[in-house]
Amino acid sequence: MPTDSAQTIIFPFIDTTPIVQPIDTLKGFATIDFNLSNQTFDTACLRPSSSFFTPHALVPQHFGQQKPIAQLSPWISIVFIISLLFIALAKIVYGQRFTQILISPFSQKRFSQTEKDWASVVNPFKNLLLLNSVLMIGMFIMFFLDMAGYVEFLPNGDIRLYGFIIVSIALFFLFKSLILNFIGILISNIQFSRQLLLYFGLILSLMGLVLFPLLAFAIYGKEDNRIIFLTVSAIILVLFYVFQIFRWTKVALSSRGAFGIYFFSYLCTVEFLLPLILIKAYLMF
Repeated sequence: MPTDSAQTIIFPFIDTTPIVQPIDTLKGFATIDFNLSNQTFDTACLRPSSSFFTPHALVPQHFGQQKPIAQLSPWISIVFIISLLFIALAKIVYGQRFTQILISPFSQKRFSQTEKDWASVVNPFKNLLLLNSVLMIGMFIMFFLDMAGYVEFLPNGDIRLYGFIIVSIALFFLFKSLILNFIGILISNIQFSRQLLLYFGLILSLMGLVLFPLLAFAIYGKEDNRIIFLTVSAIILVLFYVFQIFRWTKVALSSRGAFGIYFFSYLCTVEFLLPLILIKAYLMF
């Protein structure tokens, strides 16, 4: 056995490596903490890598940011609630005749029965469906102007513009009703005017009932489907309007001495010429 001095010369560096027994290795696993609830991670590493000098074109600038959800104006929901109340009250008022009223424009027998009931019943709530139609047609016009880029309706709609639109619609419908009554007085046939007004009110009520779910899905649904619901609504309105003109013309042809005045004094002026003048004036100003 060499001496200490000789061992230092032969082994200048003493081996200080600790001797690890197998039992020590097993004991070390008991001290590892697997609880990750209190640990924080740097999410910056989750961002897609880009160039050192310039950001990569495929890296979105809004990565990791949540897109804000646009909130609708409260008055839009209030309009739909009022419209739903009008429909519910109309169902209560009309009762079992509610379905008969809806299908009467498509059946002459149902229409004759509805005409008798409408004339005999004096009820201040029988025009609830017409009020609903005014609200829904005004909503449709606002939605259409928004999609066309003329006004901003969604999400923050202008309630003053909507109020102006529904008041204008109500006045225009009132003006048409007065003209139809005047034609009946002019040809001494009040029954003719009553039939035209009844067709006008029934088909207008159907427009409001159909527009309610379509506009609700368009406004509160996905933005990608809005143009689809708007297009379907516009097509349905045009079909109802054409059907109304067809019914009016059929009544005028069956009424003695009414077709000439109806066609030239009302149809060509109020229904065709007046809307064209209003649209022209709007585009000019």
